[in-house]
Amino acid sequence: MATQFSTLLKVALPTQGELSGSWGNTVNENITKMVEEAIAGTATINTWSGNSATLSTANGTTAESRNAILNLTDTGTSLSGAATVIVPTLSKIFIVKNGTAQTVTVKTASGTGVAITAGETGFVYCDGTNVVESLNYVAGDFGVGGNLAVTGNATVTGTTTFNGGTITLGDANTDNIVFGGEVDSNIIPDDDNTYDLGSSSKQWKDIYINGSAYIDGLAEDILVATDKKVLFRDSALFINSSADGQLDIAADTEVEITTALLEISADATVGDDLTLKSDAAVLGFGADTDVTLTHVADTGVLLNSTRQLQFGDSGTYIHQSADGVLDLVSDTEIEINATTIDINGNVEISGDLTVSGDDITMGTNTAGNLLVADGTNFNSVAAGSLSEISTVANDDVFIAVDTSGGGLKKITRSTLVAGLATSSGISNIVEDSSPQLGGNLDMNGADIVTTSNATLDLAPNGTGTVVVRGNTNSGRIVFNCESNSHGQTLASQPHSAAVTNIMLLPAGGNSTLVSLISTDTLTNKTLTSPVINTGTFGTSILPVSADGTTLGSASKEFSDLFLADAGTIQFGNDQDVTLTHVADTGLLLNAAMVVQFRDSAINIGSPADGDLDINADDEIELNSTLIDINGNVEISGTAAITGIATFTDDIIIGDGKTIGSASDVDAITIASNGQLTLTQQLNGTAADFSGDVGGGNFQPDGDTAAGDAAAFGYTAALGAIITGQGSTNDITLVNDADATVLSIPTGTTNVDIVGVATAATFEPDGDTAAGDNAAIGYTAGEGLILTGQGSTTDVTIKNDADATVASIATGTTIFKINDDIEVDGRAFGHVTTDNDGSFDLAVGNDFQCTPSGDFTLTFTNPAAGQSGNVFLINSGGHTVSAHASVAINATALTALATAGTYHLAYYCSAASGNNTIAVSASGALT
Repeated sequence: MATQFSTLLKVALPTQGELSGSWGNTVNENITKMVEEAIAGTATINTWSGNSATLSTANGTTAESRNAILNLTDTGTSLSGAATVIVPTLSKIFIVKNGTAQTVTVKTASGTGVAITAGETGFVYCDGTNVVESLNYVAGDFGVGGNLAVTGNATVTGTTTFNGGTITLGDANTDNIVFGGEVDSNIIPDDDNTYDLGSSSKQWKDIYINGSAYIDGLAEDILVATDKKVLFRDSALFINSSADGQLDIAADTEVEITTALLEISADATVGDDLTLKSDAAVLGFGADTDVTLTHVADTGVLLNSTRQLQFGDSGTYIHQSADGVLDLVSDTEIEINATTIDINGNVEISGDLTVSGDDITMGTNTAGNLLVADGTNFNSVAAGSLSEISTVANDDVFIAVDTSGGGLKKITRSTLVAGLATSSGISNIVEDSSPQLGGNLDMNGADIVTTSNATLDLAPNGTGTVVVRGNTNSGRIVFNCESNSHGQTLASQPHSAAVTNIMLLPAGGNSTLVSLISTDTLTNKTLTSPVINTGTFGTSILPVSADGTTLGSASKEFSDLFLADAGTIQFGNDQDVTLTHVADTGLLLNAAMVVQFRDSAINIGSPADGDLDINADDEIELNSTLIDINGNVEISGTAAITGIATFTDDIIIGDGKTIGSASDVDAITIASNGQLTLTQQLNGTAADFSGDVGGGNFQPDGDTAAGDAAAFGYTAALGAIITGQGSTNDITLVNDADATVLSIPTGTTNVDIVGVATAATFEPDGDTAAGDNAAIGYTAGEGLILTGQGSTTDVTIKNDADATVASIATGTTIFKINDDIEVDGRAFGHVTTDNDGSFDLAVGNDFQCTPSGDFTLTFTNPAAGQSGNVFLINSGGHTVSAHASVAINATALTALATAGTYHLAYYCSAASGNNTIAVSASGALT
């Protein structure tokens, strides 16, 4: 019979005698690997169809359903809602990690399942029909190092102890908290006078107290419902609140308060008389009696200090704000209703005074008097007693009654005069058709003006004139500008000039007078035989016609001619030739014009910009011991230079032309792009190129020097050498974007690589230093060394998503790994021998202990999350007890006293505290 496969795990079941020679392969591939997959394998489920995934199953080969751990993700086909994972209808245990963003139910195709919420890990198994929870009961102790979240109901049988932290029961007022048992301890609130027992809408029913009930001096307030009473003896003796804000104390005969001091801290109503019989009796108000009424014998009652007697609200009150001062305060109005208010002192009113009646009666009520303010007070003053003014100005004010508009108003003198309407009065001068002056007209600082652009005429009769008389100076007329901000004065000659004449204004059109000192322009004026001494001309001096006037004559020559900077002399009717002064340089002949000698063939000119031509139809002879040419020389023919030629500037030859010797006429060729071609070898002791140098190869044959700015060299020992000297870097390599790629800082042997450095291998050969920011080194003893220095971590290892994988905290030897550790081989640490039973967890995780006597199991310097092992050799059968920080099963602890060897495993849930280190113990090992 051929190999069969198991029903549940689909593991190969070879028949007897089968698989000869291939047994090992079959066991490894179809049994061992399948069992390993079932016990420790992980299947990642990330492909979904309709929010569902069905686990694959196969005989003798890998399958999703065989794996012990199911890792659910949605990196493949994204989930759009709650999902299901269908497992085979076979008994099997699964650990399910839901890494998706949805709730996933693990179930069989036709059975029920278990829902695992997003981000949670569940432990389930299939019972052959349905998928159910794998763990719902723990027989022994159960410790949880992190948070415990229960989404369903939690039933705890036995004693439940919560040590430390905050216990929150319910997260909404709709949650119910039911106590089925009895409270066996005090119930004390965390904060004084902060939390209520019940509320105004949800009150407790009955309260039973066998003992004392303290209310603030007892302990806290007791609130009795509105319609309820506190009874004493019978129903006639009670205290209750019959109305909002009212407290009633009722008795059918008498209420007796036997105390030296009665303090009422709230409102109180006394049905009949309240008598305080003691002289100087005090009626106090408030918890600290801040307000008191004190009986003053045979006088009245005294309100203490600056306290107020309020009416209605805090805005209306009577109080004493200072010694001798009584304030009546109201935020709106104080109304005093009496036929007479007699005030014997002064009355000070800082606001307005409104009198509803008609009369104000004062100490002085003389008929016809006025109330006049003198700057301090109002006084009753007779009109005849007022001070008198002798003249009335236009802006002086009269008092008048406005019969049309009503009320007492003011009026100025000018308005009063203008408003006179008697037969002998006039409203305006225009109403007088022939006004005359009886004396001089004093303008009184005012002007004579017109309106609507009217003209102001002065019309003397017959030969009469308008005379502007002189006074301390000559007569003057000032003509202002349109803004009246400045003006020009026309004045007569002074008396000392004895001038009497007539000056006529210019004839013709609009014009401007010319003065002795002003600078003016005269147009179309003819001067006959004038003599001009040092004349200054503002514009051109022009002849009456072209080529019709000379400047000087054969017998009357001008002496010198002075032209300003950039002055020109222009020749010809069309000024085709100009000679221009170039300041501090010379004279400029315009454009392509020439200076001729003898005839037109011999000339000097500039036919093009930058060119100077010296032309002759035969020969140009330069007679000089030295000819100095600072610019370019272009020779279109043959130039024979028999002596030494010195050029202080460029020598330019034609594109592709050559420079040579008699034996090698084309030894040097210069192309149009400036490229230089040599037919012979270039020899010299040094060469300095400011541009690029190209060639097949460049072969230096000598060493460089320490002071070289930039040099390439070669020695047999060193090979190719690059040497540089800079203020920041000695050598810098840049890319085609002129960005630095690699540099050697000045005076160092360091190499600074700016970008990413790639290589087949990188082999450091020296140690790192303690102050290095980041360094990779090597020593024979330590091997590869990674050293860093940071404010938080010294060394950080990141993945390609820039997420931290591992780190070494600054200044420590702590190596922190941020995620899972996968080890293909063994992971082990050192074992510390410690025989006194007190294990220092700062030294290591694993210990061996051979005690010599009884001891207390103690762990010092624990770190939260630390775990490890203790190999206990208690061959002497010594008693073992546990420190308060150790949580261990009491039976297991007792069993450790039996002589034998034991394995202890521990886990630290916190760095300190009772029962924070969980310890489990094996039985005696054989």
